[in-house]
Amino acid sequence: MALSEYINELVPALKPGDTVQKAVDWMEEFKLSHLPVISENDVFLGVVDEDYLLTLNDWSVSFTSLGLLDDRLHVKAEKHIFDVFRFVEERNLDIVPVVDDGVFVGIITMMDLSKIFSEYVSASFEGGVIVLQMKMIDYSLAELARISESNGVKILSSSVLKVDDPYKVDVVLKFNTRDLSAVISAFERHELNVVEKYMNRNIADKTDENLQHFFRYLDI
Repeated sequence: MALSEYINELVPALKPGDTVQKAVDWMEEFKLSHLPVISENDVFLGVVDEDYLLTLNDWSVSFTSLGLLDDRLHVKAEKHIFDVFRFVEERNLDIVPVVDDGVFVGIITMMDLSKIFSEYVSASFEGGVIVLQMKMIDYSLAELARISESNGVKILSSSVLKVDDPYKVDVVLKFNTRDLSAVISAFERHELNVVEKYMNRNIADKTDENLQHFFRYLDI
């Protein structure tokens, strides 16, 4: 799906002639710490940061006079949504400006990303979660799926996360049922190390935590 499908249409962009006061007011209204700045013909100019703006003594000045914008803080429209997750982690912004050949398309917010992440991990589906730890060389999603399905359950989504040991990974599996006793026993019979299991609540209850895990997954 194109990044344009994820654009938040509610958050406006600032113009160079807008004042610091206007930016601070909009940040408070939309509960954001960053906003994009674009030219009158929609060319992306950069992002303004609330922490910096709050240090200024004169909030009546415009961004034209400040001249502190960085037009590199964006993701190109042709990129995959995974690149957006990676951008957020690397840049520590709560918005992702999307740009097509220099022209501003819109932004994706952290709230939008949380919803997108929930879709990727099948959070809307009821089911349990198992975390396996194994050597990366031994990881085979096909084999894990075979063991699971031979015990009457299906894997809805999977993620591979870094751990302290550079040769090992955590494999997070979301299943189509909360009753995972049979598949846990099967994994243990195959000498797979089950390090965590969540059978009594939906994974959506842990969205923020799992979003951070997903960032780690993207870094592998």
